[in-house]
Amino acid sequence: MQSCNSQRDQLIDATQNYTYGLAEQGVIISEERGNALFKITLLEKVELIIQLSSRGFKIVELKSLDKEANLDYEQKISIHTGATFETMDALLFSVSPAFARKHSEELSRKLSAAFLTIH
Repeated sequence: MQSCNSQRDQLIDATQNYTYGLAEQGVIISEERGNALFKITLLEKVELIIQLSSRGFKIVELKSLDKEANLDYEQKISIHTGATFETMDALLFSVSPAFARKHSEELSRKLSAAFLTIH
């Protein structure tokens, strides 16, 4: 079981450190001992409400912000509602192709910067 500090760290990480691959920074909705809810918006214009507990990250609700354009996409990712993911990365890679692309771009950028610093 995670300690409160560890869960708090995961919550802060999940809401603040993925902005490169999300439409906006995540927002904490509620936080209780051992359980938290937060909201993120994917680049695909779908809002997710995610529960963080000692078991991991679980999508508890999703809503398309652009009904006409995203109905098929919303149905496709709805199969992940209720599934628990060990990490935020695993959740995002499962539901957001745009996040996966941005993650690869960000990793390449960081590796290039590290390479230039070394040489």
